[in-house]
Amino acid sequence: MNFKQLVIGSIFTLSAAFVSAETEIAVIDFQRVLFQSVAAQDATQALQPEISAVKQRIGEIETRINALQNALEIDAETLTEADLLAKQNEIQQLVNERAKTIQFGQQKQNNSRNEFVAAYQEQVQEVVATLSKARGFNLVIDLSTVVYMDGMANITDDVLVAFDNQYNETRTVIEP
Repeated sequence: MNFKQLVIGSIFTLSAAFVSAETEIAVIDFQRVLFQSVAAQDATQALQPEISAVKQRIGEIETRINALQNALEIDAETLTEADLLAKQNEIQQLVNERAKTIQFGQQKQNNSRNEFVAAYQEQVQEVVATLSKARGFNLVIDLSTVVYMDGMANITDDVLVAFDNQYNETRTVIEP
C-alpha cells in the first residue's frame, strides 16, 4: 500500500469515527405505534358497526346460497330444465353479491386504515421528534428497514406511551 492510499484510508477511518461519535441512533416500530395505540383501538371500535353489518349480510347471503343448493340437490330430478336453470342463476347471483359484499367490506377497512394513517402519522412523527430531542437522538430509523442492530435504542414503547397520552388528552370518549 502506498502513502497516498494510507492517507485516504486514514481520512475515511477518522471521518467514520467522527460521524459515529456525533450520531445517536434509535429505532422505532412505527407500524406498532400506530396500530397498537389507543387511537387505533378507538378507530376500530368506531368502524365495528359497519363491519358487523357487512359480516351479517355475508352470513345472510351464504345461508340463502346453502338453502338453494340443498333444495336444488333434493329437487333436481323433479324440476323442469327452466326451473333448474332459474335456481342455478339465482345461486350464481347470490355468489356474485357475496363477492361484492366481501370486496366492499375489505375496501371499507382499507379506506379506514388509510384515513387513520393520514390523520395520525404526522402526530406520531412529532412525538418521535420531541422524544428523540429530549434523549439526544438525532437519527431515528423505522425498525422495518433495519437488518441488524446492536446497541441502538428501541424507543417504540416510549413513543407509544407518549402518543397514547397525547391522544387521551384530546380524544372524545366513544360511548357504547
